Amino acid sequence: MSYRHVQELATVRAEFEAARFAISYLERIWHQLAAIQGRGTVELPHVRDAARNLEITYTIRLFSDSAQAVREYRNSLVHHRATPARELTLQNATAALNRFLTLLSDPP
Repeated sequence: MSYRHVQELATVRAEFEAARFAISYLERIWHQLAAIQGRGTVELPHVRDAARNLEITYTIRLFSDSAQAVREYRNSLVHHRATPARELTLQNATAALNRFLTLLSDPP
């Protein structure tokens, strides 16, 4: 897998960590924000739902981003292109996904 793909996986992981931190912080200080305008229709249960679904959301994103690379590689094999896609081996794709998935908690 190219360095670019590894960096994309790292970027998704970093965004996941940032979102988890932000949602966790928001849950802790929610009672202080009750009087603040501009929340729209967002309520504490929505924040808790977001926290509960965060890993699922980012796991789907990770696979979605990886699927794009796989699709590009597959298309380059099936359809002749002037600029071939970067080679993507199953072993490299699996290794990258395994590194990410080992960081996630086990499902309930």
